[in-house]
Amino acid sequence: MPTSQAGGSNNWAVSGEKTVTGTPYLANDPHLVMHLPSVWYVMHLKSPTVNVLGGTIPGLPTVAIGFNETIAWGVTNAARDVKNWHVVNFKDETKQEYYYDNLLLKNRRD
Repeated sequence: MPTSQAGGSNNWAVSGEKTVTGTPYLANDPHLVMHLPSVWYVMHLKSPTVNVLGGTIPGLPTVAIGFNETIAWGVTNAARDVKNWHVVNFKDETKQEYYYDNLLLKNRRD
């Protein structure tokens, strides 16, 4: 899908004070493209101190989207803002000064 037509993603939550069961709800839809075979898989990590279940991808040593006994989490994905492009206009070839909002600023090399 071309970036100009890309949706984005969404999630929403409902407080337990507003549900019949008293349990909060979390809905998460990162709008990821379906592939077969899928790169996502279900992971259940359980130990004496950890009990987490959700979806993850190969190489990630934990659950990316999931839940445990006390909390749930999700992610959003907006393909429109995956990188930023900045053009720096230097005063001259020495690159010691640059223009920003019509001001000439010194370049720092920290």
